[in-house]
Amino acid sequence: MTSKEMTVPAAEGQREIPAVTRDDMKKVWRRSYHYYLSWGLERQANTGFLYCILPVLKKLYGEGTEDLKEAMKRHLDMFACHIAFCTFIMGIVCSMEEKNAREKDFDPELIRNVKVALMGPLSGIGDSFFYGPIRTIAIGIGTTMMLAGNPLGILVYIAIYFAPIMVVKWNGLWLGWKAGAGFLDKMQRTGLMDKAVHGAGIMGMMAIGCMTCTMAKTNLSVMIGSGETAKTLQSIMDGIMPNCVILGVVWLLFYLVKKKNISPLLLVFIVLAACILLAFIGIV
Repeated sequence: MTSKEMTVPAAEGQREIPAVTRDDMKKVWRRSYHYYLSWGLERQANTGFLYCILPVLKKLYGEGTEDLKEAMKRHLDMFACHIAFCTFIMGIVCSMEEKNAREKDFDPELIRNVKVALMGPLSGIGDSFFYGPIRTIAIGIGTTMMLAGNPLGILVYIAIYFAPIMVVKWNGLWLGWKAGAGFLDKMQRTGLMDKAVHGAGIMGMMAIGCMTCTMAKTNLSVMIGSGETAKTLQSIMDGIMPNCVILGVVWLLFYLVKKKNISPLLLVFIVLAACILLAFIGIV
């Protein structure tokens, strides 16, 4: 009997399912390099994430089954995480999906909660570390060599920037998979799961707040007052609270998505049209 044919013996209240092996997880790792090839504005890398873990889902639930369809729908929710840390979440999710397939009373909603709780903080760490000092150092060394006439500069850039990502991706997958079920069981028994999800949610909101402040800007050019004392509306609002205008815009968009169920894709076009109109009449 090969490792791919092994099954997990069913205890009381459990189902007998195929065992997820290292070969299965290696498929997930290989597919993770295509994770960001499928990306959309509305749900970002959700289909890429599903593509990566699909071999494990098919093995656990079977081809064409209703359970497989439900699992695939579960992973079509919005997902975005830095490519270096995405495999850690994939490893945990595969471990949790195996637990869900085996145990009849497992709540699959917990899988969604863990994904949402982890992707925000890990994205913030990955973006800050790899897009910040690592890429800056790599570009600095690589371009210096290239300007000096050394064509190996491009290879040095690739080695400095991508080697750490590959190391984190490889080890993160196994860490998430091996520690996943046991770690989550322990957290549930001790009551730490709710605290961890809550804490990770706070970190995720902090990361979103930082991204809102640094990546989105408004410029209300309407002048208030006259003569030398005249100030733009933007400067007045920033004097009350820096970036409060863009914060209000983000809150409004969140309200429209969450409460009014307006499609994020439709909101993209609405914001684009509003910006063109406001620029035309001289407000921005």
